Amino acid sequence: MLFACGIGIGLFFFSVSEPLRHYTISEVLPNNRFVNDAFMPDNSLAQIAMNITFYHWGLHAWVVYCVVGIILAFTSFRWDLPLTMKSCFYPLIGERIFGWLGDSIDILSIITTIFGVCTSLGIGAIQVNAGLHFLAPSVPVSTPVQMVIIWSITFCATLSVVSGLRRGIRRISQASFMIGVFLMLVVLFLDQPQYILNLFIQTLGFYVQNIIQLSFHTDAFEQLSPSYGSQERGRVDPTSDGESEWMNEWTVFYWSWWIAWSPF
Repeated sequence: MLFACGIGIGLFFFSVSEPLRHYTISEVLPNNRFVNDAFMPDNSLAQIAMNITFYHWGLHAWVVYCVVGIILAFTSFRWDLPLTMKSCFYPLIGERIFGWLGDSIDILSIITTIFGVCTSLGIGAIQVNAGLHFLAPSVPVSTPVQMVIIWSITFCATLSVVSGLRRGIRRISQASFMIGVFLMLVVLFLDQPQYILNLFIQTLGFYVQNIIQLSFHTDAFEQLSPSYGSQERGRVDPTSDGESEWMNEWTVFYWSWWIAWSPF
């Protein structure tokens, strides 16, 4: 259920688009500090693009889920508290979780989950719309079409919820997961398996090697402006540095998305 409902859309949407986005220069969207470097070798840029994607979808993403899950498990099995978000705050506010304060925490967690669902649903609708347009050019990429897709997905999700956890949600989640695994295997074996496996192992090692530096990098200098002060010193082309909006539109967006999904 976590893969199907939580990150399934994100995996299929960003698994291809994100490395390409970090690998190419955009005239509209903000670019990172690597792709703007005209002297960066192309192979190195491709490796960095894969590494950023691993960073956004790797340990840092799953830690958000693990922290909430461990706290809920501890409070439930040790103190016999309900499996709701207010139980996580029992060590801080004690018995007050059973009053209006605890109810407010649960309400806020539901609202944040709704925001997470809306983000995933919106991305999924855009992806489905683009796929339909690719298969049938007569289907336009437009907001009305995406609204129809959202209503259709919502209708199917409602049917699965009404049919119960064991029948509807469980089976549709298992089916989605199996289709996803099948698609992954098709891409693996119909392309170049040796190259893909080598790339995965190489990128995994590169990710482990640079995870500490990535974890503490905040684009501090980029937030001032690209190549802040360089024009006065006549040193660097301002376009060779990253843009201040990049961190907010990628890393911060992801962390907010994970936090919004964590109550689920």
